[in-house]
Amino acid sequence: MKNNDYLLPAIAAIGVAILYPLYWIVVVNLDQFSFTGSFSHSPSVVSSFILLAVGTLSFYLYYGFMQLLHDQHDFKGADIALISILVITVIFYLGTFLLELATPWLGEDLVNGLTTWLLILSIIIYGVVDILLAIILLRQRDNLSSLINAFAIINLIMGIMEVSIIFSFATLVIFPLVAIVLAMVFLRKPEMIEIV
Repeated sequence: MKNNDYLLPAIAAIGVAILYPLYWIVVVNLDQFSFTGSFSHSPSVVSSFILLAVGTLSFYLYYGFMQLLHDQHDFKGADIALISILVITVIFYLGTFLLELATPWLGEDLVNGLTTWLLILSIIIYGVVDILLAIILLRQRDNLSSLINAFAIINLIMGIMEVSIIFSFATLVIFPLVAIVLAMVFLRKPEMIEIV
C-alpha cells in the first residue's frame, strides 16, 4: 500500500473542515455579503453551491473511510452505518440544494418549510447513525488505530448532540473536528506487522 492512497480523501476531509463552517457563516451573514456579476441578484446561489460542495466532499470522505477500514484493518462491520451515512448525505445535501434552486418556482415559504423538515429529520437520522457508528468502532477499539478510536469518541459526542436537536448547533464545531481527525487518519502511514 502506497503512502498516498488516501491523499484525495484527506484533501476532501480538509475541504469539509473549511467549507462546512464557511457555509453557515455565509447563510447567517447572507444579507451582509456583496456579490458582483451573476450572483448580484441571488446570493443564495453561492451558499447553495457551497452546500453542494460540502455534501460531495462529505460523501467522498465517508466512502474513503469505509475503504480505509476495509484495506488497512480488514474491517467491514461498520459498512451498514457508513452506507447509511452516504445515503443520508445524498438525500440531505442534494435535496437541500435542489430545494434552494427551486425557490423561484415553489415559493420561499414552501421551500423554507420543506428545508426545515429535511434538516430536522436529517439531523436526527445522522445522530442515530453517528452513535451507531461510534459504538461499532469502539467495540473494535483494540483492533483499530488510536486515531480511529478518537474519531469514534468525537463521533459519539456529535451523534448525541444531533439527536438532542437542541444542542445540534454544536456540530458547527464538532463536524469540522471529525473531518480533521479523519484527514489525520488518511494521512497516517498504515501500521505494518513485521513477520520474522
